[in-house]
Amino acid sequence: MLWEDLDFGAACSPARGRYWKERAETEPAALLRGAACLITVAENTEVKKESLAAAQSARQLATTATGRWPGSAVAHYLLAYSTALVAERRPLQALSLVPQVEQQALRAAALDPAIHDGGPYRMLAELYLRAPGFPLSIGDGELAVEYFYKAVAQSPEHLENRLGLVEALLEERDFGAACRELAHGWPLLAPDDRKGPWDRALDLQHRLCGGL
Repeated sequence: MLWEDLDFGAACSPARGRYWKERAETEPAALLRGAACLITVAENTEVKKESLAAAQSARQLATTATGRWPGSAVAHYLLAYSTALVAERRPLQALSLVPQVEQQALRAAALDPAIHDGGPYRMLAELYLRAPGFPLSIGDGELAVEYFYKAVAQSPEHLENRLGLVEALLEERDFGAACRELAHGWPLLAPDDRKGPWDRALDLQHRLCGGL
């Protein structure tokens, strides 16, 4: 199944997530659609308990999908994605889940790095940027920069790839490269979207100015 075929986006509701989960018992393709939908629910639900439950359900479906289709980049990416969401919502379990996120994202990247606009590379970059460093975990600023560059090369017009690269470069105190990448990122911002991406870009700009 292609990434574009998934039930992934604003139209997905908790009820639709439950629908796909029930369908998955008899319809294998619903495993991927259900995992994608439940990931959306987990990200958009403000109630922590409900968000965690959706992320865990997505992870269960994605785990089954990787067993059924071990050569599916989408299945491995959804498993990495849902596991990362569980880790975010259960901080005490987060460090134990980091290796699985890395393993599944690497597998997805090896199979098809193009899905979700360079999503497997972007996920690995975010993981190396956010995780604690050795000996606690796998955090590595240089690897974060490397994988954000790969994500940008894969999908240069995707704003999250550009802004993530800027942040990683700032963490590595490579201000010249961060400045160049931020200059590429500004034209990608939608003029009528003053929240979210604009706030992040402005924050990165302030950090860059403070570091120069």
